[in-house]
Amino acid sequence: MPRYALRAFGGPVLYNDQGGYLVTINGLPVSVQAGSLSIERNIGRRSQASFTVRTDEPTHFQQYQQVAIYDQSMQLIFSGYITNPKERKANHTSTLYHSIQCTDQHYLADKRRFSGSYINKTCGSIVQDIVRTVLAQEGVTIAQIDEGLTPSPILYPSESLFPGAITALVPEASFAYAKVSEALDALVTAASSSGVPYYWQIDELKRLWFVPYTAVVNPVVVDGSQIDDTYNPPSVSRQNPTYRNVQYVAGGMAETVQQIETRKGDGNTQAWAMSYSLARVPTIFVNGILKTVGIRGVDQGKDFYWSKGDPVISQESNAPKLGTNDTLQISYIGQYPSMIIVQDSAQIAYQASIDGTTGLIESVEQDSTLSSTKNSLSYASQLLTRYATQGITLSFSTRQAGYDQGQLITVNLPDFGLYNEQMLITQVSASDQQDGYNIWYGVTAVSGPYDTSWVKFFSKLLAQPQPIDAINVGVSQSVNLLQSFTAALSPVAQLKTTVLVGPLPSETLYPSETLYPC
Repeated sequence: MPRYALRAFGGPVLYNDQGGYLVTINGLPVSVQAGSLSIERNIGRRSQASFTVRTDEPTHFQQYQQVAIYDQSMQLIFSGYITNPKERKANHTSTLYHSIQCTDQHYLADKRRFSGSYINKTCGSIVQDIVRTVLAQEGVTIAQIDEGLTPSPILYPSESLFPGAITALVPEASFAYAKVSEALDALVTAASSSGVPYYWQIDELKRLWFVPYTAVVNPVVVDGSQIDDTYNPPSVSRQNPTYRNVQYVAGGMAETVQQIETRKGDGNTQAWAMSYSLARVPTIFVNGILKTVGIRGVDQGKDFYWSKGDPVISQESNAPKLGTNDTLQISYIGQYPSMIIVQDSAQIAYQASIDGTTGLIESVEQDSTLSSTKNSLSYASQLLTRYATQGITLSFSTRQAGYDQGQLITVNLPDFGLYNEQMLITQVSASDQQDGYNIWYGVTAVSGPYDTSWVKFFSKLLAQPQPIDAINVGVSQSVNLLQSFTAALSPVAQLKTTVLVGPLPSETLYPSETLYPC
């Protein structure tokens, strides 16, 4: 690293081998206003940086210019790209002040598209192929990629991916010009269906990580010697904003038993709707002869095409149309909307002993990517395993580098009742605001649920466009009602249930003397 000089606005000239930090834009050092630098790195999320630059010569910074930030030991702590440069002029001078906002190397995955189709491949091997075929062109290398699970049938026509646990069927994964970042997000979801959450990130050295949250271990024991307890003493919070002991999962799909439907040709039709949306690859015969089947919009040269979640089977457009003497037979597994509920009885009893109520704390998650009852039950159980527990959050400030989001650290702080506690770093911030000269790191580590703060928890709730108990205007004309009951069955017993489904009010559907919407 060459020896650079820079002037912090309002301060002395700083050299990297005498203290201070360094910021470069397109490889050239810039003068940063003291106290304006801020960096936030979060596990599984985009990292952000912001600072103010002063220029005395006519200089203009552009969106997507490269940015690098080095701390006082000249260790690279952030690299990325300008997203929003703004400049203003000082009064009666030629000096410009530039407010610079930056995003990290995830930008490389956001700006590229990927297409591919896989059978019986692990999530990790698909990620490796994405790096090899796309991200390597952007200079991305592999830091660590864990294999994860083999995803169950996945269809990615545009914005949706349907991951799940291993099934007895031939697993498939298809991506049709999806953003690389969206494909990686979906593969993380699929890999996490084992109950061990995964994350992916491209770090400041352009290395891609696709690993479980606890895969990277920092060998340094946090015992207080690394912590600044003068200006910003450590703090511990014992709470869990995501706690729940009853979990509902809505929006997923349940699979039917095998369906067999036949259609007669008419010399004109080339597309036929089934009674259910398709969940898996169908088997198609014409006059008893087996035909080839491909994914609509992805495969070519097949006799027929299908799409997951779509009830329509379509014929190759250039193929001869089926005549009145032709019989089309489709054998398939369909899908329909489902609602799942799972509860932790032990945690319910524990919570009741604390707050003196029923102890029930319920949460609803909507996930339209769950393609079977098995996957929905697995997902609900994973959420309870992860969130039906008390949480501990440790925050401390240090000048020592080497702490990164996603690392597992050992904490030994007896004053806080933490005895060699294994904690996961969820956030690392960096700023010069403490002394305007050095980079100070703020580290947040958790034990228990580890990816949601109170602010982000409530932000997520507000961001949900349609909570499960909301009125869905113009979205659906029917609603599923969940009823819990207990029944005993014997060889001669019969269980009969009646489900009444009412229309939902909308802009064109109003209650009247003869119509009573739900």
